[in-house]
Amino acid sequence: MGAQFAFVEKYDKDLYEDYLVGLEKDSRLRVDTCAHDLRCALERLVKLVMQKCNVDDNDLRDAYREIAKGDRKNKWDLANKMAALNAPVIWKKLGRKTSPLPAVSQTRLLYQNGEYKFENAYEGLRNFGNAGSHDGQIRRNEPRLTYDNLVHCLAKLHDLLKSFFNAKEAAPFNADLMDIGEYSITESLGNPSDGKRTRCMHEYLGVRESGARGAIRYAILRQYLRGDVTEELLKHNMDFRDAVTEDDPDDAPRGLIRDVRLLEAGVSEFSIVAYEFRHKPLRLRDALPQLSQEERLQLCGEIATCFQELHARKPAFYHRLLTHESVYVCDLGKDGVHKWRPYIKFDFGKIMTGDANFTVLGDALRAKDRVREKEVEKYISMDAWDQQDWEYADCWALSVLFGDILCGEIRSRVAEMSDIEKAGYGQEIAEMVDDLMRGTVGVGEAVAVLSGE
Repeated sequence: MGAQFAFVEKYDKDLYEDYLVGLEKDSRLRVDTCAHDLRCALERLVKLVMQKCNVDDNDLRDAYREIAKGDRKNKWDLANKMAALNAPVIWKKLGRKTSPLPAVSQTRLLYQNGEYKFENAYEGLRNFGNAGSHDGQIRRNEPRLTYDNLVHCLAKLHDLLKSFFNAKEAAPFNADLMDIGEYSITESLGNPSDGKRTRCMHEYLGVRESGARGAIRYAILRQYLRGDVTEELLKHNMDFRDAVTEDDPDDAPRGLIRDVRLLEAGVSEFSIVAYEFRHKPLRLRDALPQLSQEERLQLCGEIATCFQELHARKPAFYHRLLTHESVYVCDLGKDGVHKWRPYIKFDFGKIMTGDANFTVLGDALRAKDRVREKEVEKYISMDAWDQQDWEYADCWALSVLFGDILCGEIRSRVAEMSDIEKAGYGQEIAEMVDDLMRGTVGVGEAVAVLSGE
């Protein structure tokens, strides 16, 4: 944990464990508590500066009171300590040519009045820290508790600590690689291609340790602007999984992502959904170049089997908006032997239930209408959608998906039979893909052909 501030641990373990770990992992989940922890971290830094200068707290206070004006003479808080360490007459008494506080550029924070304010970095950090230390009370003369303000402050704090500890080994601060909750972020995946339809604004690849053995769990974390999507849509993959396994928790089809969770958050601008895997997940687009001809065929078979099981349930379950963006791929193999396994997101899946709380048809319609890219548009059968024939909608999309997988790339047009045959597959497979799109065969027939039965 503490990826961005991990360098601090060897210099001051208390600062790192008591404040910086929480600051980082909660930055997208609880900005108010982060602001309070930021103030505490700043207090710790000031204490370390005083220790480095070998100056006693009482001596520094007495020296400050000699130059303080008005009611500042009777106070001795964080603001006064920073003012004392920045006062030339005092730090010269300490035998220093410059202030003992590390130099850093000004902060630029958004305040409650809607204006940005430039100020000394220490004042800016303290003011933002104060904004999170009033039990929810808002004061107009303080910065807003926003993620952007927090990240700006964390970047300044990172610079201060690097300078103070002379930590040349520390990498530059990168907000996109900050920990999120339990997850250490290993890669920022950027804005997902389905963002316009799902409203997901950013994806991250993370890992966490699980159990006494410290087993690694991988996760795709999808970040949404809070309030931009409904709670029903955020939790829909969880509801879909629970509905499919309602009769038997162990009866989930292979290909269904079993571990999906909405991260608990407090005062935050974001909602974050985590999809967990036992092995590192890849987007289908990124995995395809690594798959052999036979492995691509097996991948199609796995996906077809998953949909066959879902369609055969009573009541049946449907995806409705299957595209290449719905599929992650993991390599379960060992010792250089690959074993590729598909895992499918059901963001807009059809759950056959009388409970209106589970419907996301409106969200699915809006998502469908936002499709503009040719490589995604081809997955949607307008006839199936007009008739709300979800079985045919899935079969059409599966046909398109199989064409992309078998040809080894995400294409802007639907793969034709000749394309599939050129990719090295027989006429029977090419005809099955074509028939699946025409609706003359179902998923069961597709499974039989793909498995060579």
